[in-house]
Amino acid sequence: MSSERVRNRQEQRKKKKNPGSGASSPWFWAAIGAIVALFVLAFFLTKGDEPAGDMGGIQETGPVEVSGDALPAFEDPSNDASVGQQAPVLTGETFEGDPIEIGTPGRPTVVVFLAHWCPHCQIEVPRVKTFIDEGNVPGGIDITSVATSTSDTQANYPPSAWLEREGWQPPVMVDEAEGKAADAYGLTSFPYFVFLNSDGTVNARISGEVDMGTFAGMLTALE
Repeated sequence: MSSERVRNRQEQRKKKKNPGSGASSPWFWAAIGAIVALFVLAFFLTKGDEPAGDMGGIQETGPVEVSGDALPAFEDPSNDASVGQQAPVLTGETFEGDPIEIGTPGRPTVVVFLAHWCPHCQIEVPRVKTFIDEGNVPGGIDITSVATSTSDTQANYPPSAWLEREGWQPPVMVDEAEGKAADAYGLTSFPYFVFLNSDGTVNARISGEVDMGTFAGMLTALE
């Protein structure tokens, strides 16, 4: 037998022993698929490590700094111990992560505390929005708000989407998950309104669904 025929037979035997070798082997493509699957799995595991409340660049909770003494808990509207007290200044962030400050002296301000799961808040937000849209807020008075008591296990989550649907225009500060801003202003129920004079002192506080006539009167009492 010639040496050339011997070499050919040897090569054929090698191919029979290693039918899956080379880029055309199904084992090769299976290995590539496994590597791709691992990369995809790692990507989604990394996404799962993002902080709770962060949804596509929108945060539902955020850090809050409190400067000054906290207001007492709101318990007796007819004898509110906070009236005349300097409100603490809240420094935090909006849903988009932009800086926002509440309670800084300068202009009379109404601070509205809202919870996305609260049915009374869901009734009150459209009322206040209409009141604002109709131009009923006296000039020189600011209305701002705090989204607090936020929980992704409660109804009507997330608050950012809810307030956007309602067309809510006042600036919104996101509270910490533990309600740091709410505690600093003595919140006990929702919705919760704190009326601040231009010097940052408390003029009045009220909670629950508020008649807009009452609300208008409280605005005019601000100094």
